[in-house]
Amino acid sequence: MTASRRLLSFAALLAAAVPALGAQPAPPQPLIRLHLIDSGCADFVVDFGAAYCRRAIFLERDITVFRDAKGLALLTNQENVDDGPGPLGAGPATAEVRRGTIPPGRMAALHAALASVKIGTQRGGCNPRPFQQRFDFHYELVWYGQNFRHNVFSLSSQGPGICSPELRGLLQTLAEIGVSLPLAP
Repeated sequence: MTASRRLLSFAALLAAAVPALGAQPAPPQPLIRLHLIDSGCADFVVDFGAAYCRRAIFLERDITVFRDAKGLALLTNQENVDDGPGPLGAGPATAEVRRGTIPPGRMAALHAALASVKIGTQRGGCNPRPFQQRFDFHYELVWYGQNFRHNVFSLSSQGPGICSPELRGLLQTLAEIGVSLPLAP
């Protein structure tokens, strides 16, 4: 993903997070953002010596947590199913926008995960899910310090080493926050 596409994506997130009022409040201050793209074979079959994928999945997630304990998540899914010979048939795509206030317990868990990972010093480059070999994924994690200072690092299925348990725990905490937010009207 190019830097300009990331900025446009983040600008869209900020625009969606600010309510439409006559006077615009100061923009929310982000704390952390997780963007992930995940695709792969969820049902791998060997039939008469030939291996093929019977069900492929594509996910894209963009989860942002703001300093004021607000959260915004854009979640998309598409499942492609093999209904016989030939290429996989395109299944329905779904998209959800979720936003709301993150409960204090979840925010405390997020801050604890951030502290255990020492997020300001992370450089990425590792594989957070080394045992899921039929999936190809890319994570981009952006941590925001004061005055929009930030640290960006990438994690992927091609990472040279296994990510620490603390970093994997942070990713899990962020994913749980994203799906726990209420659906936006």
